[in-house]
Amino acid sequence: MKSVTINSVAEYVSLVCEENRAIKESGEKGLSLLFRGQACSDNELIPSIGRKTPTGKALIEEERNMIEMAKYKLPTVFSRDLTPIELLALLQHHGIPTRLLDVSENALVGLYFACHDDKMSVGKDAEVIVFKTNDSDVANYPKVNAICESYKNTDNTKEDAYSKESDDILFVYAPSYSLRQNIQRGRYILFEDSYEDGRRRIKPIPKDHGSIALRIMVPADAKKQIRKDLRLLGVSKELLFLDNADMVCREIAERFSER
Repeated sequence: MKSVTINSVAEYVSLVCEENRAIKESGEKGLSLLFRGQACSDNELIPSIGRKTPTGKALIEEERNMIEMAKYKLPTVFSRDLTPIELLALLQHHGIPTRLLDVSENALVGLYFACHDDKMSVGKDAEVIVFKTNDSDVANYPKVNAICESYKNTDNTKEDAYSKESDDILFVYAPSYSLRQNIQRGRYILFEDSYEDGRRRIKPIPKDHGSIALRIMVPADAKKQIRKDLRLLGVSKELLFLDNADMVCREIAERFSER
């Protein structure tokens, strides 16, 4: 895995295209690239359920409670006929922390999320993690479903047949019922349980993992111009969150305030 710093969209596109050519010429069939943009390069590669609450409690200990409460309060949204992966993807879409980590098939979407600052990432260097995956692999759906439904286990110290630790990254598809998911060309990484001191935890993916082809660094002072250039190319909050009226209106207001 190599780490490269870019300062413009042009440099980024050239780098990604070069990497894509390299994997196509490697002779291994089915390889493709996926992209994860992080607005702060210090952030771990870990899904929201793997993080801790402000009190220091592991959020995964509340996984079952959050999912069951969402299903109870919104039964028409989180219906019984959803498959396990569909349920997690829909929960993720609506803001419930899950064991899914968003990635995209679109390189520019990955760059957008790296350069899209919030109050926690202003002034921080960003990164795009470029994963390589083999799309010719047949997904192990029994395993995927078992991991997605592991929240039903009320004993946080009990391991099951599908919770053995593995270094492999599990890239998964989920049916998309939202405009946002289709536009963002979304895919997911599904995280299995790990065990620490006998209790369930989620471990981050090391940034030197073998499935990571590139770590593309974006200096903090380059983010603003990259965002402007991406908007020129049609990649903006207005497009990527087209189904969210509040975000679209906020993007309009930001655009005019910069004039």
